Amino acid sequence: TLKNLELPSDTTLNLFPTIELADEINSIFNVADESVTRIPETNNKYIDIQALNNTSIPENSLGILHLNIASLSNHINDLKILLNLSKNKFHIICISESRLKSSEPIANINIPGYTFEHTPTESSAGGTLIYISNELNYKLRNDLKIYKMNELESTFVELMFEKQQNVVIGCIYKHPTMVPDDFNNNYLEELLTKTTNIRKPTLLAGDFNYDLLKYGNHSGTTNFLDNLHSHYFLPLIISPTRITSHSATLIDNIFLNENDLCIRSGNLLSSISDHL
Repeated sequence: TLKNLELPSDTTLNLFPTIELADEINSIFNVADESVTRIPETNNKYIDIQALNNTSIPENSLGILHLNIASLSNHINDLKILLNLSKNKFHIICISESRLKSSEPIANINIPGYTFEHTPTESSAGGTLIYISNELNYKLRNDLKIYKMNELESTFVELMFEKQQNVVIGCIYKHPTMVPDDFNNNYLEELLTKTTNIRKPTLLAGDFNYDLLKYGNHSGTTNFLDNLHSHYFLPLIISPTRITSHSATLIDNIFLNENDLCIRSGNLLSSISDHL
């Protein structure tokens, strides 16, 4: 329970947390909570970079990382360190709250081996960006983009493969000030209908600012998840992604509409920002 959670308020998690901390968090947040729909193949745990490096991952896997970074310009070096420490390849890195503004020049946010596509924000927060490994071919899918000034940003790409089906990747940031019914009814529903019609595996990553732990108790969250379920999207993350000394919320996620794949997912411990 949250009453038993006493993490330091100044630094929620160290950049290089210990295995003991991962074990402690796993014991606090039992992932057996059935209030959130789970995928049987998903291995949801809190892990540090050492545990990730010790994980055997097939070579033909697609590695995807999402992070609300709370300013990409301020944390780009921390992100590079994390990627350099990882022995497993992240082919796609989805960034929400990049805080890159259309009215300002872009600072040096390049990462060797990656190309990026992004959608700037008009506000002091927000913005989405996707880093794509140079090993992959892709095209922009602006026809899938959902956007509302100061309230919603997104970026979409389609990964192109020669011998297997293409994969659509979307990164979405819904500002906490956006009215839930507005997002659910006027933006999400149209997007999900489009993804259903294109008949390709689609991943929707981002900070949606819906706490899935409140499913059934908050109408906006219930409608959000039910809408995703009705279009065959299921969450790959089922334990809190933003943990402080007094709260824990599950607001960041990666949703997938292809459930016949072998999936491993979880929360990577890092204090690049206050989101995992």
